[in-house]
Amino acid sequence: MICSSRLSVSFGAQEILKEVSFDIHHGETACVIGPNGAGKSTLIRALSGDLKPNKGEVMLAGDPIKDLPLDTLARRRAVVTQDTSVPFSFRSAEVIALGLTPWGLSYVEAEGVIRSVADITDVQHLLGRDIRTLSGGERQRVQLARALAQLWPGDFSSQALLLDEPISALDMGQQTRTLNLLRDLRERELTIICVMHDLNAALSCADRLLLLKGGELMADEDPYRLDLPRLLSEAFETPLQQVQRGTGKAPIITPVRTHRLNRPKLKSSPQEKRHAHTDCTDR
Repeated sequence: MICSSRLSVSFGAQEILKEVSFDIHHGETACVIGPNGAGKSTLIRALSGDLKPNKGEVMLAGDPIKDLPLDTLARRRAVVTQDTSVPFSFRSAEVIALGLTPWGLSYVEAEGVIRSVADITDVQHLLGRDIRTLSGGERQRVQLARALAQLWPGDFSSQALLLDEPISALDMGQQTRTLNLLRDLRERELTIICVMHDLNAALSCADRLLLLKGGELMADEDPYRLDLPRLLSEAFETPLQQVQRGTGKAPIITPVRTHRLNRPKLKSSPQEKRHAHTDCTDR
C-alpha cells in the first residue's frame, strides 16, 4: 500500500534519512518510533508527498507519489502534522470542512460528513468555537477530524492516514478513545502510519513497528517478533525492560532503575553554621 524504496533526505549537509526502505501493507497500522532527531517527522513528510526526497521513491497503492495530481493525492491520503495551530479565525467546523475540498460535495453531504467525523473524534461541542481558542489537545482532535473528513467520502481500503504524534497533547481519556478509534479504522481496512513517542501506546495498536535512529531503519517488524528490550535500550540509550501482561495482550516497556542519585553532602560555611544555631529570639 505504502512503499518506501531507499528513501534519503538531506537538509544541506545534514543527512536526515538514509536509504529507508519498507512496505506497509493494505490495512496495516505501522507505528514509527525512535529518539528525538531520528527523522520520524521527516519520514511522514516524505511519505505524504509534502517533501521531495534527495534519493529514493515513495509508492502509494502502486503509483509513484510524485506523479499523482494534487487532487488525486488529497483524496488518497490525509496527514496530521505535529503543529496543529491555525493562524486564522476559523471555527472548528470550517477547519474540518477544509478536508472536504477535493471532493466537491453538496452542502448537505458536507454537513453529514462533518457531523460524522466530529462525533467519532469527540469534538461535536467544539464545532462553533474559534480554533485559536482551543487547547492543544482539542486542536489535535479537530485536526484528526479534518483528516478523516478528507478520506471519508472515499474507500478506506485504498487510502492512507499519516499521523505525527496524534496523542501527544491528549489527556488519558482522550488518548484511550483515540487509540480505540485507530483500531476501529484498521478494522475498516484503512492503512495508518503514525509517529508515537509513547512506546506502550504504539505497542497497543501497531501491526508493525518502524524503529528509526540517526535516520536509519533499525527495525521493521511485527512487535511480537522483536527483541524489544535489546532494540529499544540500544535506540534510546537507556536500559529498558519488557513486562508481559498475559496472553494476547501487548507488553509494557518500562525503564530499568539502575541506581539512586547519591548527592554529595556539602560542607557548610562558618557563617551558615552560625545562622543554623541562632535562636529566632536573637534576631
